[in-house]
Amino acid sequence: MNSPKSPRHRSFIPDDDDDAILDPIQLMQHLRNKESQLALLVIDYDALSAKFKTTDDREKVLIDKVAHQKQTIYALEDEAEKRRVDMELMREEFASAKLHVVRLQNIIDLKNASETARVKSWDVFRRLYTLDQESDELAFENVKIGDEGAMIVSSSMDAFTALTSLSLAGNNIGLRGIDALSVPLIETKLRIINFSHNWLGDDAAPTLAVVIKNTGVQTINLSSNRISCEGAVVLARVLEGDAQLTSLKLEDNRVGVRGIQALSQALLVNTSLSFLSIKQNQIGDYGSTSVASMLRLNQGLTDLNLVANDIRDAGIRELCAGLAENFTLRNLRLLNNDNMGPASKKLLVTMQQTSVSKKLRIYF
Repeated sequence: MNSPKSPRHRSFIPDDDDDAILDPIQLMQHLRNKESQLALLVIDYDALSAKFKTTDDREKVLIDKVAHQKQTIYALEDEAEKRRVDMELMREEFASAKLHVVRLQNIIDLKNASETARVKSWDVFRRLYTLDQESDELAFENVKIGDEGAMIVSSSMDAFTALTSLSLAGNNIGLRGIDALSVPLIETKLRIINFSHNWLGDDAAPTLAVVIKNTGVQTINLSSNRISCEGAVVLARVLEGDAQLTSLKLEDNRVGVRGIQALSQALLVNTSLSFLSIKQNQIGDYGSTSVASMLRLNQGLTDLNLVANDIRDAGIRELCAGLAENFTLRNLRLLNNDNMGPASKKLLVTMQQTSVSKKLRIYF
């Protein structure tokens, strides 16, 4: 029986015969092969290292480019801000230059105006010419610019080509001011006009009627303008043939019975007006009778405001009779008609529950 071979006698060269005798030539050849393989591995390692280094360099280049682009963006933002400031200064300078030209040419007559009116008027002019002329809204509210300021606004209207909304509420504008405004208003694309809380009065009603008739205005607010029945009659005539106006506010005027009669008569044929506010106009029970007759036939109104009009039990009964035949009204406001009794309130509740449209809401 053969004894196990000593480990030092085992061959390092792969061979099918485990008992092969160690051959120095084969061993050298095997070592050379391993050395060649190692050299190839070294070459592969160097190549990979070079690639990683190239990738790292590219990453650094990209980081540098991103940093540079950020700096460029910051610089552009700074430049844009600088140009915006410059534009504001240019607008200010343009306003001053235009103001000087207007003064020289006497385009607007302020000779008879008070010093306060002059100062306010020129301030209006300066503000106008510093506004964005592509804006669709222009508002000077509660700054008491008066007729002189309205004239300046009038002379500047052509600069605002995209204007769709104009508010001059609370500015003590009277007949002279609205007359000056009427011509440029007709040439605009206005959809919303707010002339509330001024001094227009009945004398301005014909001018207002022309504006409503000859513009595409859809909403107009004439509240608190000292308009009585005479002015309401004039406005009612334009409503009879107008097919664009959808909202009319005449709150806190003095329309009275005759005025609401004229407006109700116009709304027998007008179908475009959906909102009417006659809040605080002293129409009483007699005026409510006219409104009730209108409601029987009107097919356009969806919102009617009769708040604070001294409507009592007789007026409420008339209104409910008219509502019983109305299909379109959705909101009826009767708050602050404090002299209606419990029976009237009960009748209003019943009317709301049994209305033809089933969607009527009555606020009282």
